[in-house]
Amino acid sequence: MVQPDGGEQWIKGNKYRISWTDNLKEKVKIEVTGDANAGSPTWYELTPSGGVGGSLWTWNTNTNWPGGLPTTGTHFKIRISSTNSNSTTPPAVSAGEFSFVLTLGGTATMQQPVGGETWYVGTKYLISWVDDIAENVVVKLFTKSGGAWDAGTIISPNGTSGVKGSTIYWKPTAAGTYKIRVESIYDSQYGGEGGEFTVVQPLKVELYPNPSTTQVTIKFSEEDNTNYTLTLYNRYNMRVITKPVNTTYMKQVRINTFNLPNGVYFLRLVSPKGVISRKVIVQH
Repeated sequence: MVQPDGGEQWIKGNKYRISWTDNLKEKVKIEVTGDANAGSPTWYELTPSGGVGGSLWTWNTNTNWPGGLPTTGTHFKIRISSTNSNSTTPPAVSAGEFSFVLTLGGTATMQQPVGGETWYVGTKYLISWVDDIAENVVVKLFTKSGGAWDAGTIISPNGTSGVKGSTIYWKPTAAGTYKIRVESIYDSQYGGEGGEFTVVQPLKVELYPNPSTTQVTIKFSEEDNTNYTLTLYNRYNMRVITKPVNTTYMKQVRINTFNLPNGVYFLRLVSPKGVISRKVIVQH
């Protein structure tokens, strides 16, 4: 095989030259597979049953696309073989895999985070965007250190295979300054990114006494100025108590537990910045 020999990126709908060298007297048939990474790839014949002569053939991927062949992907190969079933000459196969995309190009616009957010270590967040990129995209996390950005780390599922969609979830594991970029799996210049945002250690919430008999106190840190919705659930996931809490004005909240049955309860403090969860034990 001369072309394709691996690494090419072709756009479905265009015409491409397939070239090879051989010393055969008979014609050859040309086949393609889209799952070259499989143990037993499925090959689809491109040329007529009588084959073609010479060492060059043009494939019109718009009108000559075998049924069943994947439309896009990264595991394509071409195979050239003799039309003579008795030939002992082994087929020539692309040295490496090449890829097909529906189109090349496009942009992505971040919806969250867009920049300026403060997120907390250990809390899971939704990352969302809109894009007009036909192929899969990867989501990259860039970290700022010493005023410079690093090379970025892929945080989307499936690694370099990317995702087809507009959302993923991510849970920060370290405090720092970050930005998120969404880009084509084939060419990093196609995509878009949001502004820088900050990840900090979660605000401290103390809970005492725990186990509780008649009441439990929730103490917030002095730097916490957040609007929470406080909800206490029993072990059947039924709400027992719900109330708003603004920690700008109240750094402590007391919950009466004297009339609650003994058992395990679950406290959730929900705010625009995330969710804080704690276990509460009532034991009279």
